Amino acid sequence: MSNQSNDTMYYSFKTFFPLFLLFITVDSFSQKVKSPFIKQASFYHENDAFFAPKNTDDNYTAGLRLDVVTKDLKFWQPFIILKSEESKMYNHFNFGFQSFTPRKLATKEIQKDDRPYASYTFISLGRTQLFKNTAFYSEISIGALGLSLAEKAQIYIHKKHFLGTDRPIPLGWENQIQEGGDLVLNYKMNYLYAFNNTVYGNSIIPSMRVAVNLGNYTSDIYVGGQLSFFNINYSSSSLNFNEIVAFKDFKRNKTRFNMFIEPGIRWNLYNATLQGAMFSDHSVYTVDRSKINSFMLDVNLGMNLTIKDLVVLKYTLTRRTQEFSFGKKSHWWGGFGLGIKF
Repeated sequence: MSNQSNDTMYYSFKTFFPLFLLFITVDSFSQKVKSPFIKQASFYHENDAFFAPKNTDDNYTAGLRLDVVTKDLKFWQPFIILKSEESKMYNHFNFGFQSFTPRKLATKEIQKDDRPYASYTFISLGRTQLFKNTAFYSEISIGALGLSLAEKAQIYIHKKHFLGTDRPIPLGWENQIQEGGDLVLNYKMNYLYAFNNTVYGNSIIPSMRVAVNLGNYTSDIYVGGQLSFFNINYSSSSLNFNEIVAFKDFKRNKTRFNMFIEPGIRWNLYNATLQGAMFSDHSVYTVDRSKINSFMLDVNLGMNLTIKDLVVLKYTLTRRTQEFSFGKKSHWWGGFGLGIKF
């Protein structure tokens, strides 16, 4: 894929998505019915700059997800459905990217003692199934490795010193995994069960989560246990997981709050941002599979605040242990989300 086609795709996204978000906002506010088609619009941004003491801008350095939640659409979708008469279903439309860099940015040389540059740009269709104590989220995404969107965003942020960064301008993006673009398909499932009412008044809500990623971007299995606490008008921790700004179809003019902590184990089966493209890889540098750790420990902490069942705020903090044998012992990043419910 040429640099010209990369630039065309980048500026198409840059032009299309502000107009798209404006459209759905106007459309939702123009609805006179009690249950509009658009339920929520949100963005979620992860960046290691959000964990200031560790603001080193390396490894998983940034990610962005724009998410639009709608009524469930009545057409065939490639998702597993959990059978129950009590469930509610919603669809999600997403656009986003993730970017990864080595620790030394101010050089064009390939750094074979660190992780490679890598990026993933995607669009996706998702579906949430909500039960009394359970949330099940499925998503299929299509995107590309090696496009220029993440590169342009990082260079711009560093030039303007946004987010308080004083890091140098990154010079090695031409060495990223599958530079120029490579098609990626991924399927995600995320199941969470909340043990409501196990502690008096739901002051603490324990939960368990199982998540699976399958595809030629990432393939892994995650199992974790969660505790939700300081719960105010919060009956379920069902959507306390990263990437998604919490959504519940409540319109009771209440303010809701909770905090959560979730440790979990991730079994890594395949990671294109380290190993390169699964098919016909032409990356100039990848990490050998024998050097990549099969198991990692993730610890997620966060909070959700919903103001008058209208504005949703989310903050998360994540620590992940060493991904490959000669990499950092652990890496921290933060995430901030903002959602508007309609």
